[in-house]
Amino acid sequence: MTVNAHNPGDSRFQCDDDILEAAPENPVRFLSRPNWVWEAMIDGITDLDRLEAYRQAEKRHINRSADKAVAHKYIDARERELTGTSPETTVDIETTADVDTTTSPTTNATTNPITATDGGETVPQTDTTADTVEDRANELHPDVSGLEAGEVLVVDRDEHTVCIWPATPDADEPFILREIADGDDHVETLSQSACFERIRSFDPERRSAVELEHDAPATAAL
Repeated sequence: MTVNAHNPGDSRFQCDDDILEAAPENPVRFLSRPNWVWEAMIDGITDLDRLEAYRQAEKRHINRSADKAVAHKYIDARERELTGTSPETTVDIETTADVDTTTSPTTNATTNPITATDGGETVPQTDTTADTVEDRANELHPDVSGLEAGEVLVVDRDEHTVCIWPATPDADEPFILREIADGDDHVETLSQSACFERIRSFDPERRSAVELEHDAPATAAL
């Protein structure tokens, strides 16, 4: 039997009984939302039966206009994390043999010469300080899910704007919220669950941080 777990009179989020037994929150409801929503839900699953319920809900009830395999791949990856298994990989020996391993990777680092003390040639010194700082700003907090560095979720409601950035590892929580309303400007860090609760009733727009008119907090991953 197919029922709606939240509102029997609502035709949305129809789901089968066997799925709801393992995942009573109704996976269809979350899988119908933007990617970052169901990714966050799947990341929090630790029970394999519940994870299988999401797989079946995706297979039976979700019709994606984009990549139909995207959710299945994400669920498979979470299953491998829980079971400790790895996907089978193959190595193209012929292609690998063609790689020139003597060539050093190029970097944006500047070099400063160091005078040799033994009468030999001058040795260049690599200054990677600038690259290290830049790379740190691009790193994500380990608990971030659903957003990449440089992305931001935006909810615009008249004079009320909410922006959520993924945080860097230096932040206390994985997400940073900036709320601008009635002349007030409020910034706080959020856990994954708190982030979901704050905007679950909205349909946030995913944007590039560089296109946003509001400044990003200092610990936002850009």
